[in-house]
Amino acid sequence: MDASPNPTTPTPTPPPSGGPDWQADFHALRQQMVWILLIVIVISGTLNVFFLRLWNFTRTSLHNSRAMYVQELTQFESQTNRMTQIVNGLTEYGRSHPDFMGILNHYGLSNSPAGGKP
Repeated sequence: MDASPNPTTPTPTPPPSGGPDWQADFHALRQQMVWILLIVIVISGTLNVFFLRLWNFTRTSLHNSRAMYVQELTQFESQTNRMTQIVNGLTEYGRSHPDFMGILNHYGLSNSPAGGKP
């Protein structure tokens, strides 16, 4: 009999370095990626709902405060007119009473330079 190996019989090849576990590792990695994707979708949806509610609340609050702003602006304008009348009255009084001009000059309510006589 011949001691040489049969050339038609294949020689066994060694298994891959990872062995048969690479399929299990691949499956586990795939499952992990699916879970991460689902978690990202849930978090994204939650944030979208939160920002939508925040936007609606801000829009409603701005709409409600707009009327209050108009009321405050009207009140401010009426007070500004009243303050202008008071300053004009004080300026007239200062023109007729030179002793009062020092006070007007101190607060910048007079047209004449500080310390000057009218």
